[in-house]
Amino acid sequence: TPAIQALGPGGLIHGADISLWQHQNGAKVDFAGMYASGIRFIYFKGSDSIPKYDKQVFSYLADDRNQAQANGIYTGIYHYATLPNTGENIKIILDALKQSRAVYNRIRYLGGLNNMDLPPVLDLESNCIAADSSGNCTARMNQKDVTTWTLTFLRNLSRLTNKTAILNTFPTFMQNNMKRDISLSQFPLWVAQYGASPEDSSRQPGALSVGCY
Repeated sequence: TPAIQALGPGGLIHGADISLWQHQNGAKVDFAGMYASGIRFIYFKGSDSIPKYDKQVFSYLADDRNQAQANGIYTGIYHYATLPNTGENIKIILDALKQSRAVYNRIRYLGGLNNMDLPPVLDLESNCIAADSSGNCTARMNQKDVTTWTLTFLRNLSRLTNKTAILNTFPTFMQNNMKRDISLSQFPLWVAQYGASPEDSSRQPGALSVGCY
């Protein structure tokens, strides 16, 4: 197992997020170059709740993961979630179970987890459950139901993979759209941060000047 070196900004371990954006127009990723630049882990968008995007993910995931690991880079996958358009508790739970099983099945397709794989991640960025033809949100899930869905997903994926799943979101989303629940603290938090050095916490989207999450 290759050593994990802290070669990133601020003396941190350097990682990257790869999704459809890095594969536009058939583009390939230079994993050897990424390793040479100091990157030691990559999280790939590994599944999507929207079928057309999930199909695109499927086209590159296995090859990317294999090449990254072959170049000494640790890998993980994240699932981009869309919440179900319902207020019924049982349907909310069943949807979370279904989406978490889909992630597990994607991991099984990859051959299961190996010693170069990091725990799976839930990417939760929106509580929108219905939109008009222009894409404008017309209905949103309430805090209680968002929290129920999230905990159900994280618990089931952790059980299926025997790895504690990670939640990827941003502070104001949690503050505005989720209930405070001590159960969430058992899952590691990946705080979203785009287009800025990870050592500069002030550049986090939706950052809070006070409070705890």
